[in-house]
Amino acid sequence: MQDTILKAWKYLQKHPGFCPDHDKTWLIRIALNTCKDYQRSQWFKKVDMRKSLEELPIAAPEEDRTAVILLSKLPKKQRQVMILHGLQGMTMEETAKLLGLSRSTANKCYKQGKACLMAALTGGEDND
Repeated sequence: MQDTILKAWKYLQKHPGFCPDHDKTWLIRIALNTCKDYQRSQWFKKVDMRKSLEELPIAAPEEDRTAVILLSKLPKKQRQVMILHGLQGMTMEETAKLLGLSRSTANKCYKQGKACLMAALTGGEDND
């Protein structure tokens, strides 16, 4: 988070007249790019990533942990849309723009992700 804020601050210092259309979307885009930078770095390649999600310490109630595990099993696009729109409260337009998707594709991903989560939580069949 510190790197994201620092990058945004430095950019605003270099471009004093810059005013992003949507501050939240702009900051999240910087955060996503910062995460991608870390994934490409040598540090990330040396970190032991062999621990499964179940082996990590429990820091949330069992219901929240189950939801996080189910969310992590969704396809990448569905997971991203569910997090940004469903959990972070971004509008579908902001979510689509941030992920580089059309609004209809983002909406479809959200509906599919929601259906998969509901099916998993209620024990129903997953109709992909």
